[in-house]
Amino acid sequence: MLHWALDHGDLWLAVDSRRDGLTCGGLRLDPRGSADDARELARLMSLKLAVCHVPIGGAKALLAPRAGADRTAVLAQAGRALAEHLRGGYLLGEDLGTAAADVVAIYEAAEVDPVALVRERLRGQGRDVVPEGLVLTDLMNDEFAGQLAGAGAAVALRAAAQAAHLDLAGATVAVQGFGTVGAAAAAQLATAGLSVRTVADAEHAVHVPDGLAVQELLAMRSDGGRIDVGAAPDRSTVRASSAWTDWPVDVVVPAATARSVDEDTARRLAGARFVLEAANGPLTEDAERVLETAGVVVLPDIVVNAGSAVAFGLLATGEATVDDVGERYVERIVLAIERAWAQGDGSQLRRHALREAADVLAGTAS
Repeated sequence: MLHWALDHGDLWLAVDSRRDGLTCGGLRLDPRGSADDARELARLMSLKLAVCHVPIGGAKALLAPRAGADRTAVLAQAGRALAEHLRGGYLLGEDLGTAAADVVAIYEAAEVDPVALVRERLRGQGRDVVPEGLVLTDLMNDEFAGQLAGAGAAVALRAAAQAAHLDLAGATVAVQGFGTVGAAAAAQLATAGLSVRTVADAEHAVHVPDGLAVQELLAMRSDGGRIDVGAAPDRSTVRASSAWTDWPVDVVVPAATARSVDEDTARRLAGARFVLEAANGPLTEDAERVLETAGVVVLPDIVVNAGSAVAFGLLATGEATVDDVGERYVERIVLAIERAWAQGDGSQLRRHALREAADVLAGTAS
């Protein structure tokens, strides 16, 4: 664990594992964050990559600015602090509290070009797969990174439904959290033919009985992961955020923050078929027990939330190119779900996936 006392905040870098000299993980910006948070999130990143058999380690940078700190200045100082590590095999992406532009700012402050570093590394291995002219902003944007993040939820759900021989056509959905992952997941699920009826942010829950179209979902998204209630369709019911569980659905997508679904909330969700952990660790242990007892299939965060990590990991290791990474990372997520499902009862899927990831990290997986 590395720590820097910055002028207007604290920065931690936790490296949980390295594989072939590489480790990756996003930059989380959280004024209340701690070294323990960074350590836990780095471990989670290792598990995400391992369960999808991506040969790269897991890490996490956590920036905790003080109240009133200038965001631009703090990010620049963090970039300079991380420079040595960004040159030495740590690949940084976005996370809760940061956006693609923040990642670009970090690399600019560090005077590091990660695309060039990966290109040269792979060329040294005889693989000329990173095209000249590709720059970081081609990858760090909502169209590329954002869609990868949200698509993981839809891909994992489709794989689980196929394993369970269930038809998802018309299945109803509730999404808690409307940031990059939550909004993208809602749009991807709607595109796949599911009926996204409830979306919620930190303040509001919006329910539409006949479901939200993709364009309606996109129109409601505002900066900072907030729902623009004024852009909600006229047929909407708008309540406080805590009411997001008031309307029963088939598929629940917690995409907000860690431990946002407690035991009481889980009891209100026990009629669902699937819970997709689109956030990192959104269920408390008590919530997990309630859902498991009720027979709800919980698709774990190490798969559902792994989309962008897996995709960028495949690019960094040369196992995918920019042209085919969308196909390659879908294959990895589908295989992770299928392997976990093959180990037994679907209600135990989360445990099976975690065991698979642990076996990979221990070098004992087949």
